[in-house]
Parts: sequence; structure tokens; C-alpha cells
Amino acid sequence: MKKRTGAASFYIVAISTLLFTIIAMSFAAVVISELVRTTNSDLSQSAYDSALAGIEDAKIAITNYQNCLKQGYTSASSISPSGNVSCGEIIYYMEHPDCDMVGHILNRIPKSDPASNPNAGSEVLVQETSTQSGDNTNNMEQAYTCVKISNDNPDYRGTIATGEVTRVVPIKVAHADDIKSIRIKWYSSENQQKDNATLRFSQFNQLNHTISFPRLSQSTEAIPPTMSVQLIQTTTNFNLSDLDISNPSNGTSDSGILFLVPTNEKSSNHNIKSTYYDVSSNNAVVSSDTMNFVKAGSKTSSNLPLSVYCGEPGASGLDPEFACSVSIEIPRPIGGGSRNPNTFMVVLSIPYGQPDTDFAVEVCTSTVCQNANRASFLNQIGIDSTGRANDLYRRVEARVESISDNAIVPRYGVQLLDTNNSLVKIRDAKSESGSY
Repeated sequence: MKKRTGAASFYIVAISTLLFTIIAMSFAAVVISELVRTTNSDLSQSAYDSALAGIEDAKIAITNYQNCLKQGYTSASSISPSGNVSCGEIIYYMEHPDCDMVGHILNRIPKSDPASNPNAGSEVLVQETSTQSGDNTNNMEQAYTCVKISNDNPDYRGTIATGEVTRVVPIKVAHADDIKSIRIKWYSSENQQKDNATLRFSQFNQLNHTISFPRLSQSTEAIPPTMSVQLIQTTTNFNLSDLDISNPSNGTSDSGILFLVPTNEKSSNHNIKSTYYDVSSNNAVVSSDTMNFVKAGSKTSSNLPLSVYCGEPGASGLDPEFACSVSIEIPRPIGGGSRNPNTFMVVLSIPYGQPDTDFAVEVCTSTVCQNANRASFLNQIGIDSTGRANDLYRRVEARVESISDNAIVPRYGVQLLDTNNSLVKIRDAKSESGSY
């Protein structure tokens, strides 16, 4: 009897010890896993912060470059290995972009000639500050390893937000007179991921065999949103009254507006032109279909919306990044002269006020906007920055505006109120009160 009792006690102790060991090991594994995840999260955030530091330094480099151009400097023919960075060398680095260009321009790394030493791989350390001791440390070895600045971008990018439903996009290209079409893309995959939403399309209202805009209740819930595109252009010599007229007989206009309503149906419906985005048609709206902006600018015509086929970004035949994409042929300006590069722009808006949407604008030298015929935007600068923390890297891409003293474009409109004779800035459907 005593032997059986002793054996039972042994098994109980052994099993208990095994259970405690398993629990202890599981707890240790959880602690180690959380520690690793916390460390990786800290490293990832630190690498991201390093990349942002590279973008901020790139903005300073761009400002230095533009200041040098304003002073009349031109590119240096070679790089001097000693001395401070001259304006000629700054321009040279901007015209010969490599990973070290920002570090060279700001004199954070030794000067070198990109032509003879391409992609040298030097990095700029980012100084860390300990929140506990307040001393400067570099425990995570933060640095930005590669920052490139691009003056030529194939598109203009931005975001239309609920509090800023209208965006003015100046079209600054090398030869504005050669532009024949624009391509508008909107509602990116990042928007959809942020909204955590599936695509929901408005239903058009059918009245007496004509098509009107979607009902307010339908379109405010629609994803992607309805988009309005207004064209503004003039010749080098023009009258302000030209903005109020159009000439469909010869296809010229200085101002017009189109409303683009996303749809998931590939069919024509009465007076709505259904367009498609695929390899063959590029969702093309050409002058033979709608007289595009010419008809849209006419006060005597019914400005019916265009339905644009949209779908999940990256689906078969659709744009890989945006849910909606449409190419629109644009008319010549009134008078038939050369297009004025300082008054050439499009105004994008989401009339129903939501949801927030990223957009891209491309301009092309062909009647249907295609990648092979895109012109580079000169008024938006691209920055590609890679940051590091220990052995973890993060990459960030950003766009900054290139401001020209000769082409300042207003971001908002104003209206004069008869009640108190004050100017009020307009941001969206609601007015912001304030006298100026």
C-alpha cells in the first residue's frame, strides 16, 4: 500500500513539474515574441523617421537649388574636392541625381563626382536624442542611405480631402502647346484600405429618357466618389470674356467642365457615354463622343455626366493603383493661337464632398493619353528617400510643389457677400466666415 502511495506521489510530482515547465516555457516564448515584435516596431518606426529626415533635407536642397537658379548660376563642369559647395556644384548634383546628392548639396558627406563615382552608397547619420537621459545617442544607428530628387515626373499627384474638396492643378510642361489629352485617375488602393470599404456605385436617375446626376443620398455613400474636372486655358493673348464662350464648330474653348460618375456597368445608357479602361481604349473620351470640354462649356447644352467604368485596382484591364481612370481629349484654346503655359490648368473637385481620394493627373501629346506619350510635369518634384535603423530599412516617396514667382495659382475661391460687403474664402460647400 505504501509503495502504491509513493508511486502515485511520484507521478503527481512529475506531471506537475512537466506542466509548470510547459507553462514557464510558453510564458517565456510569449515574452520573447513580444520583445522581438516591440524591437522590430521600434526599428521600423526609427527607419521611417530616418527616411522622413531625408525628405526634409531634400526640401532644403531643393530650396538651395532654386535660389541658385534665381541668382543666375549655371551648372559647374566638374566638382572640386575641397571647399564649400558652390551654387554651380549644387546645380550639377541636381542635374546628375544619385543616392548621395542631398548629402553632397548640404555638405553632410564629402563631395564627389557622380559621373566618376556613381551610387557611392554614403549615408547621412541621423542624430538621436535619448528621452530618458536627454543626451545625444545613436543606439539604433539611424541614417538615411539614399535620397533621390526627380525634377521630371510622369504625373501630378495629390489628395482631395473632405475639408478641401477642390484642387487646382497647374499644368507645367516643357511644351504646353503640344498637349492634346489628359488622363485623370482617382481613388487609390490606399484610400480603399484606409476606408476598409468595398466599392459601392451610385445609380443614375432616369427622367424622361435622359440621365441626371445620382441622388445626394446615393452619391454621398458611393465609393469611388463622383469627380468633376474643369479645364482652364488661354492663348498668349486673350480676353477674359473668352472664358465664357465656346466654339463647337471648330472645337475650341478656354473653359469647360465634365462630371465623371463611377459605374460598374459596361453599357451605354441614353445620353450617357459609358467608357472603359482597358488596353485598347484607355477609357478614352474623344471629341467625336462628347465634344468634351467644348460642349461642357456651352451654356446652351445639357451638361450631362459621363459614366466611367471603375473597379478594384489591379483587376484585369484596370489601373494597378487607382479604381478609376479616364483619358479625355482636350480642345484648342479660343483664337487658335499658342497655348499660354501660365494659364493652363485643371481644377478637380468631389462635388458630393466625400470620401477622401488620392488622384493623379497625366497629360499627353496624343488624342488618347497613353504612357508612351506622357509629358513630364515640371511643377512637382519627386523625392525618394530610404532610411535605416540598424539593419532594417524603410522607403518613403513624397511630392513637393515647385513654386514659380511667375505662376502663382490660388488654392481657394472667394465670394463677395452683399449683406456686409465682405470677402469670404470658400473651402468647400460651406463658407468659412471672415473678412479680409
